[in-house]
Amino acid sequence: MRCAAALVADAVDSLSGGERSKARGSGRTFPEFFGAPGVPGRAVDWLLAPAERGVGSMFLQHLLEQLTALWELLLPWVVVEAYENGVVLRLGRYHRTLTPGFHWKIPLAERYIGTNVVVTTLNLGSQSLTTRDGKGVVVSAIVKYHIADVSKFLLEVNDAADAIADVAMAGIRQVVNRTAWEEFDGDTDAAMEALVRDEVRRWGIEIEPGGLVLTDLQICRSIRHLFSDRAGSKHAGIPPQEAH
Repeated sequence: MRCAAALVADAVDSLSGGERSKARGSGRTFPEFFGAPGVPGRAVDWLLAPAERGVGSMFLQHLLEQLTALWELLLPWVVVEAYENGVVLRLGRYHRTLTPGFHWKIPLAERYIGTNVVVTTLNLGSQSLTTRDGKGVVVSAIVKYHIADVSKFLLEVNDAADAIADVAMAGIRQVVNRTAWEEFDGDTDAAMEALVRDEVRRWGIEIEPGGLVLTDLQICRSIRHLFSDRAGSKHAGIPPQEAH
């Protein structure tokens, strides 16, 4: 990205006289001021602020993205980081999976797509559910997972985080609805985890052992119940604070 910014510096020069003056005053050349190696962030910060810079910067942002994509397509190699795995698409079709390290690829014909495969934690939102014996409960949970099959993860599900959250919350709801309040224990977490693991495995996602944990589980009183209790207490002549 820094190299691409340096390549378009001349085009930026013709559209931004004020920034050119700043570059001269700082003692740096104009390409250096806008992100040449050794000057971190300046080109990207300037080019990726269309709301502040106007239409010209939006055009330059698009140009920078296209140059970066073209540069990646022209490279005959790809370096996969230690925390990543990825796939190579040849002419739009899946060809092979890449693990960390240096790999050759065919320029223009092959494209690399990578993703983080280390353990990730997903915080699920709170749910208001009903147990088998009719008690209203609020449930919150977290899910810890990692990517086991990167090709399925990248090519068979659109938004993995949303998919995991939806499946996990559905599994929690299913277990809570069939369990009485007095029956909640450590086996309940295990039952939820088993349901979620079976569902997300088809997308190349593996739930960590003990990876679905309930962070909050408590009985909730609805507003309707509170008003009913107060009305009953008032009718019986009991002060509200003594009704419970």
